[in-house]
Amino acid sequence: MAIRRSKLRNTDFVHGPPLFCCPRCQGPLSPQPETWSCADCASDYPLRHGFIDFRTGKASDVDAQADSKLAEFLASREASCTFAELRAYYYSLKPEASDELHRRHESHFQAEAVRAKRVVQQLSEGPLLDLGCGAGQYLLAAARSGIETVGVDASLCQLILARRLLADQGFNGQLALANVEQLPFPSRTFRSAVATDVLEHLHDPNLFLAETARVLAPQGALWLTTPNRFSLTPEPHVGLWGAGWLPHSLAVRYVRARTGIDYNSIRLMSLRDLRLILERSFPAVEISLPTLAASEIDAFSPLKRMLARAYRTVSRIGPLRPALLRVTPYFEATCRKQEPPPS
Repeated sequence: MAIRRSKLRNTDFVHGPPLFCCPRCQGPLSPQPETWSCADCASDYPLRHGFIDFRTGKASDVDAQADSKLAEFLASREASCTFAELRAYYYSLKPEASDELHRRHESHFQAEAVRAKRVVQQLSEGPLLDLGCGAGQYLLAAARSGIETVGVDASLCQLILARRLLADQGFNGQLALANVEQLPFPSRTFRSAVATDVLEHLHDPNLFLAETARVLAPQGALWLTTPNRFSLTPEPHVGLWGAGWLPHSLAVRYVRARTGIDYNSIRLMSLRDLRLILERSFPAVEISLPTLAASEIDAFSPLKRMLARAYRTVSRIGPLRPALLRVTPYFEATCRKQEPPPS
């Protein structure tokens, strides 16, 4: 069956006030052909391949110069490729990662589509903010459910991929380049938010969580995932057993020696670490074992499928769940903002 290729128009992905505001001062923005300007602090935000660049120079694990160079190649093929073709091309531009790691990431991506549908149905309320939206699985799930969604990411490459994914399915999207620690939205804008595999990449997770709480409406919910440092499975970013159990300085050397990948910016958390950091910004926090649907497990490799089925069986035994939570591959957490609505 042929994939639909919707015509890509940059204006479909650029929205101005009142949705977006200046990330530095929350002032109003004035759109210009190539730059959006803040009327209050005179900050300028250029357009890059149709996306407003709200990045403010916050420390990030995204190498902006390298990302911009790769984005030029992706953008040159975006209109003529399907999402699958464009994503395969993106992988070919990153030779430092092995074919095996690419296969792991592809398996994770396929599984994420199933999880995204479940989570969007669980949150049910929009507008929804996808923080670190990556290639757009949650954006697509929300679009299919008729929920208004906005996606932000610090990587221009990821936004181009997300735009292509949505267009292949006949959807447009509201996407912007931004640091999740300094968001370009007014306070109390969103009813819900998702952040999958974001926390472990941040230099200041506390700032990110406080900023997310700011843009959530009263009683709004943040749903997030992050890998467990003390998982009994391979570290998901690099595919190596035991990386999370090492002190960070040793893990960086271990990963570089085995894969050549720079691991400096990734810091996994234990259950205790995660609970402490979430409760600083959200008074109501629930950390749980991940829910693995049968269709999600089917997308895994044979070995991972076998382990996932064993994990799912053990996770159903109530007395074992607290112990399993300490060594689970990753955490799911729901954080709710309990600020009372304004009178």
